Amino acid sequence: MVSITSQFQKLVLAVTFSTLLLNIISRSPAKAATLTLNATVNSSRVSTLAFTDFQIVFEDTGDGLFQSMELFSFSGVTIGRRDRNEEVFYDVLRGIPTLPGFSVGNASNWQFSSTTVSSGVGVVNEAWTYKITTVKSVPEPATTLNLTTLLGCGALIKRGNSRNR
Repeated sequence: MVSITSQFQKLVLAVTFSTLLLNIISRSPAKAATLTLNATVNSSRVSTLAFTDFQIVFEDTGDGLFQSMELFSFSGVTIGRRDRNEEVFYDVLRGIPTLPGFSVGNASNWQFSSTTVSSGVGVVNEAWTYKITTVKSVPEPATTLNLTTLLGCGALIKRGNSRNR
C-alpha cells in the first residue's frame, strides 16, 4: 500500500520536474560573454601629458571587439600635464577609436569628458597598449535554481525509496 506521504512526494516530484523541464525548454539563449578591455599606459609614447591606465567592461555581442552599445562600465582615466600641477579625472567615454583586434568605434582617437569639469579631451590611441580579457562568469540565478531543484528532487527520491523498504 502506498502511503499519503509517498503519494505527496511523487506529486511534488512530478510538479518539480515539470517546472524544471519547462524552464529549460523556454530558456532564452545564453548571453554573450562579459569582457574587459584593459588599456595600459605606453610610457614610451607619452611626452608632456601624464595618463593613467583604464578599463572598459563590456557585454560582447559575439565579435570579441568593444563597441559603444556594449559598454557596461568605464573606470575613468586621469590625464594631466607633466610640466604643470594639473590633473583631470575623465569619467565619461565620449568617443571610441577603431583599433584592429580591440574596438570598433566612431572616432579617430579616444575621447573623454568629465562630469565635474566642463572640458573634454581627445587622446591618441598610441598612448596605451591594449588587452582584452574574459571576466569570470557567475552562474545565473536560474541555473542555480535548476541545480537546487535537481538536488532537492534527488533527496526526495532517496528519502521515499528508503521509507518504502
